Amino acid sequence: MSEPNMVLITDDFIESGKSTAGGFSKAQLALLGIPWPPVGGWKAVVVGQKISADAASRFLAGRGTKMAK
Repeated sequence: MSEPNMVLITDDFIESGKSTAGGFSKAQLALLGIPWPPVGGWKAVVVGQKISADAASRFLAGRGTKMAK
Protein backbone atom coordinates (compact mmCIF):
# COMPACT_ATOMS: atom_id res chain seq x y z
CA MET A 1 0.00 0.00 0.00
CA SER A 2 1.37 3.42 -0.92
CA GLU A 3 1.72 6.25 1.53
CA PRO A 4 -0.64 9.19 0.95
CA ASN A 5 0.90 12.40 -0.33
CA MET A 6 4.29 10.80 -0.93
CA VAL A 7 6.20 10.72 -4.22
CA LEU A 8 8.70 8.04 -5.19
CA ILE A 9 11.99 9.50 -6.41
CA THR A 10 13.01 7.98 -9.74
CA ASP A 11 15.68 8.80 -12.31
CA ASP A 12 12.97 10.35 -14.48
CA PHE A 13 11.74 12.51 -11.59
CA ILE A 14 15.27 13.79 -10.94
CA GLU A 15 15.88 14.48 -14.62
CA SER A 16 12.62 16.40 -14.89
CA GLY A 17 13.89 18.79 -12.22
CA LYS A 18 17.02 19.83 -14.13
CA SER A 19 17.44 23.45 -15.12
CA THR A 20 17.85 24.40 -18.77
CA ALA A 21 21.59 24.56 -18.03
CA GLY A 22 21.44 20.91 -16.91
CA GLY A 23 21.96 21.31 -13.18
CA PHE A 24 20.18 21.55 -9.86
CA SER A 25 19.97 24.33 -7.31
CA LYS A 26 21.13 24.06 -3.73
CA ALA A 27 17.49 24.42 -2.63
CA GLN A 28 16.36 21.58 -4.88
CA LEU A 29 18.99 19.22 -3.54
CA ALA A 30 18.12 20.18 0.03
CA LEU A 31 14.55 19.02 -0.67
CA LEU A 32 16.01 15.61 -1.51
CA GLY A 33 18.19 15.60 1.62
CA ILE A 34 21.42 16.12 -0.30
CA PRO A 35 23.97 18.51 1.27
CA TRP A 36 25.72 21.19 -0.79
CA PRO A 37 27.96 20.73 -2.63
CA PRO A 38 26.70 17.36 -3.80
CA VAL A 39 29.17 14.51 -4.06
CA GLY A 40 29.29 12.00 -6.88
CA GLY A 41 26.69 9.29 -6.64
CA TRP A 42 24.05 11.42 -4.91
CA LYS A 43 21.36 10.39 -7.39
CA ALA A 44 21.80 6.71 -6.53
CA VAL A 45 21.36 7.61 -2.87
CA VAL A 46 17.92 9.19 -3.36
CA VAL A 47 16.42 6.99 -6.10
CA GLY A 48 13.85 4.73 -4.48
CA GLN A 49 13.23 7.04 -1.52
CA LYS A 50 9.98 8.94 -1.02
CA ILE A 51 9.43 12.62 -0.36
CA SER A 52 6.27 14.56 0.38
CA ALA A 53 4.16 15.70 -2.54
CA ASP A 54 4.84 19.28 -1.43
CA ALA A 55 8.62 18.76 -1.52
CA ALA A 56 8.31 17.07 -4.92
CA SER A 57 6.31 19.99 -6.26
CA ARG A 58 8.87 22.48 -4.94
CA PHE A 59 11.72 20.40 -6.40
CA LEU A 60 10.15 20.53 -9.86
CA ALA A 61 9.29 24.22 -9.50
CA GLY A 62 12.98 24.88 -8.82
CA ARG A 63 13.88 24.15 -12.45
CA GLY A 64 13.85 27.84 -13.22
CA THR A 65 15.92 28.95 -10.24
CA LYS A 66 19.51 30.04 -10.46
CA MET A 67 21.98 27.31 -9.55
CA ALA A 68 24.08 27.99 -6.48
CA LYS A 69 27.84 28.13 -6.93
